[in-house]
Amino acid sequence: ERDVVPIFWIAADDHDFEEVNNTRLLDRKTEPVQITYDGKPAIELPVAEISFSHAEARKNAIAQLKEALGDTDFTPDLYNMVEECYSSSDTFATAFGKLWSRLLGKYGLVMFSPGDPEVKRFSRDFFRRTLNKQSDLRETLTQTNNELVQSGYHIQVEKSEDATHLFYNLDGRKPVARVEDGFMVGEQHFTEDELLAALDEHPEKFSPDVITRPVFQSHLFPVVAQKGGPSEIAYLAQVNPVFRLFHLPPPCHSARPSATLLETRFEKLMEEYHIGFDDLTGDVEQAINRVLAQSFPSDLEKKFDSLQNDVLEHFNEFMDDALEFDPSLKDFGKQTRGKVDYALNNFKGKVFSAHKKRQKQTRERIYRLQNGVYTNRNLQERSLNLLYFLSKYGPDLIDFVYRQLDVKQTAHQIIHLSDWQQ
Repeated sequence: ERDVVPIFWIAADDHDFEEVNNTRLLDRKTEPVQITYDGKPAIELPVAEISFSHAEARKNAIAQLKEALGDTDFTPDLYNMVEECYSSSDTFATAFGKLWSRLLGKYGLVMFSPGDPEVKRFSRDFFRRTLNKQSDLRETLTQTNNELVQSGYHIQVEKSEDATHLFYNLDGRKPVARVEDGFMVGEQHFTEDELLAALDEHPEKFSPDVITRPVFQSHLFPVVAQKGGPSEIAYLAQVNPVFRLFHLPPPCHSARPSATLLETRFEKLMEEYHIGFDDLTGDVEQAINRVLAQSFPSDLEKKFDSLQNDVLEHFNEFMDDALEFDPSLKDFGKQTRGKVDYALNNFKGKVFSAHKKRQKQTRERIYRLQNGVYTNRNLQERSLNLLYFLSKYGPDLIDFVYRQLDVKQTAHQIIHLSDWQQ
C-alpha cells in the first residue's frame, strides 16, 4: 500500500456559462427552485476568469438562496460562508474551491483548478506535444473509435476531423482547428510557428478539450485512479490509447458512488403509501393512481361492476331476440353494445376522476415526495445542491454521509437520515 492524495479537479477551463451559472434547491414548500447568477460576460471565457463582480447579479443570486432556504439554526453560518466564498473578487473556480475546501478539507480532499496561470506555465510542454502529435492523435482516435463501433459500442464523444483537442482563449475560448497551411482559431489563421510562439508567450490562454483533459491530468500528477460518472467512464474508453502517445500510464477508471439522501419525513410517506424508490424515478402518476385506487370505495366499485354486468347481460338477451326477428341487425347490435360498454366505462372513469380530485392532498404529498427524493426527475446528485441539506441539518450531516457512503459499491445507495443520531 502507499498513501495517495484525493484531488477534485475543478472544471475551470470550461466556458459554458449557462451550465454553471445556476444551481437548484428545494424551497420551504418542497418545490424545486433555481438560483441563477445573471452576470454573463460579453465573450465566452473559461469559468476560471469569470468573477462575481456584477454586484446586482451577485446580490440577486444570494437573495434567491436566502428566500428559498429561509432561516434555520444553521443558516446564519451557512449564509456567511457562502458570501465569504462567493465574494465579488472571486471567480467561479475560486469560489467553488473555497466553499468545498471548507466543507470537505478535513477529509484530506484537495481542490485543484487547472485554470491557474501558474499551472499553465508548467503545461507548455504538454500543449506543445499535443500540437506536434496531431497526426498520431488523429490516427489513434480514428482507430479506437472504429474498434469501439465494431465491438457494438457507441462513440461517447464525437469530434470533427480538424480538431486539435486544444482550446485557445483569443477574445473568448475557441477550439483550435487544423487547416492545410496551419491552424484556425475562430476567424484568425496561425502558422505552426506562430501558434507555438503564442503558446510560449501566453500558455495561460491554452487548455485541453474533453479528449486530452484526462491525459493532461496525468501530465500534471501521477494519477493512479480516477472516479467518474457513467458518461465519463464511457468516453475514457476512447482516451486510454492516447496516454501511450504521451508515454503516460492510463489510470484505473472506476465509477463514483451514487446515493440519495432520504429525509425521515419522506421515508414515512413512502412507508405509508407503499411507494418504493423505483416508483419515484419512473412514472409517478402510476404510483399515484395505485395509491388512490386503494382508497377508492370498494362497494362503489362492486356496485358499478354489477350494474355493468346486468346492463350488458340484458342487452345481449334483447339482441338475441332482435336478431331472430331481423338477422341483418347483427352488426348494428354489436356497434350499439360497444357504445353502451364504452359509455359505462367512461362514466366509471369520470367517477374515478372526481375521486382523484377529492384526493388532491394525497396527490400533492406524493409530488412533494418525488421533489425531495428525485428532484426535477433526476438523481439528487445531478439536481439538488447540498446547501439544501446543510441548511436543515447543519455541517455535521457531512460526517454522517461520509460514514454511511460505501465508496466501493456501484449500485445506487439510499442513505436514510432517520439513522442519523443527532
